[in-house]
Amino acid sequence: MERWNWWACAGLVAGLLCPGEKELLVALLGLAGLGLARPALARQALSVSLFLGLGFWRAGFIAPDRLTGCDGLEVEVCGVVLEAPRRHGKGVAFHFLAEHFEGRPRLPASRLFVECDQPLDLWPGDRWVLAGKLAAPTPAAYPGGFDQAEWLAREGVHHKLCLGRFRGFADRLGPARPTSLAGLAWVARAHMFTRLTRRLKGRQLALAAGIVFGETRGLDAELLEQFRCTGTTHLLAASGLNVAIVAGLILWLGRPLGLASWRMAPAAMLGACFYTLLAGASPSVVRAAVMACLGLLAATVGRRSDLAGSLSLSILGCLLYKPGYLFDLGFQMSVLAVLGLMLFAPGLERRLGRLPAWLAKPTAMTVAATLAVLPVAWWNFHRLAVTGLLANLLMGPVAELILPLGLVASLLGHPWLFLLLKPPLDYLLWVVGKLALISPELILPRPNPLGLLALLALGVALHLWLEGRKARCWLALALVLGGLVRMPSGPDNFVRVVDLGAQVVWRAENGHHTLYLEKPWVEGRARQMLLDHGVSRPERVVLLAHKLKTPLPEPVEYRSGRGWRNWLR
Repeated sequence: MERWNWWACAGLVAGLLCPGEKELLVALLGLAGLGLARPALARQALSVSLFLGLGFWRAGFIAPDRLTGCDGLEVEVCGVVLEAPRRHGKGVAFHFLAEHFEGRPRLPASRLFVECDQPLDLWPGDRWVLAGKLAAPTPAAYPGGFDQAEWLAREGVHHKLCLGRFRGFADRLGPARPTSLAGLAWVARAHMFTRLTRRLKGRQLALAAGIVFGETRGLDAELLEQFRCTGTTHLLAASGLNVAIVAGLILWLGRPLGLASWRMAPAAMLGACFYTLLAGASPSVVRAAVMACLGLLAATVGRRSDLAGSLSLSILGCLLYKPGYLFDLGFQMSVLAVLGLMLFAPGLERRLGRLPAWLAKPTAMTVAATLAVLPVAWWNFHRLAVTGLLANLLMGPVAELILPLGLVASLLGHPWLFLLLKPPLDYLLWVVGKLALISPELILPRPNPLGLLALLALGVALHLWLEGRKARCWLALALVLGGLVRMPSGPDNFVRVVDLGAQVVWRAENGHHTLYLEKPWVEGRARQMLLDHGVSRPERVVLLAHKLKTPLPEPVEYRSGRGWRNWLR
């Protein structure tokens, strides 16, 4: 493994996260001092320094705001849909390239984030005319909450177009044009999805579209909740595994024709890139496609592919192309899952040597990937799926079978192929439904930095133990740090008021937490805020019968069917 790749990755990530010039200068001086004091580390220090500066320079190149001062303006725009729409309340939201503003020739072409209150039947590459109001993206509603403005700025988007129910309209001008590889992929996606809708209905259609295309619009709330509580939501999204399956399928098709892998590698690279565009080019899929192309390129020139080197180079390429990928949760979990397969899977498979090979390998791979993504999942979701390992073992291999079968069936449209596709879809629906009934939900507060260090030390100790090396020091460090960890419970004896669309008060007194709400529908977001501050569950939830005022009146308790609630009068 070329270690300079990983030193370069560390420097690039640090440069992208560097807050300012002073911090950059201090880091560069420290690395220079390290190189002078330890000549053996001079090359590593040089690699980190170069990519630290490159990352800081690249982070400053964000697409400029070309519509400054246009917020609140009523506009009519013509352009192209850039992605499959995502759910947004009862409507949809999507990225849109505004090519032309009707009646406003001075406004330049810009990327917009469209929010529509009503569902629209649209596809990537479709040309639409939209009318609505330009608005600034929404900032974080509470400390640690989702900052739409920051998220869109990383994508080079500075404004959103709001299509309200009683204002604005949307009209389709035409389908995607196959004038490029992306346009051809968009046209193919629309035709393939149309074939799926003719042969599959209901949840079968929604599940097949999710596995094959990463399309989740058709999934109902109950089914999404079942996948979430069993820890299998990654099966509903296009991932790096899908890219590997597509490339492997193309290589396998060359065997009956007597074509060696190196001869089929260019076709496999083209197939991986085409599927990436077909599935929406999410950051995790782009990373997997780059990694697959590097491995296939090595096979083409007769060199052995290095998994670790390909992963590090794919990370470098993706972050240099679009630094915002660093903050994408799917990209983070994809990278960690591959690292887990590299570090933990071989040792786990050896430890499971008594099991049959057909069971030991998938078990080792599932456990390795689950352990690797655990810190990120815990930090972001505050939940652990107890049945996640069992669910992935039962459902993962079947989902891998559905992907190539669904692609071939949607391409050819033969009825017999869809008959073969229905049983595995029914199996997945049955398994996730049964496991969701017995899966308890573990809600955990966000760990503090010391807790993350303990998890890291525990991971290193596990890797050393699996490789047959002494891991006592790292295990002891993990236990010491774990013993010192105290989950943040928020400061005592204070009242915090946070605007969540309606006022919310969180009162923490002597370790007892009370949540005061002005509207019942903000309870979910308010609980998410408490989780971000280390409070898993407040002792009381109080719904106000009037506008929030301070000091708060005394609550009057009453019992309801769903537990204790309090009304303030």
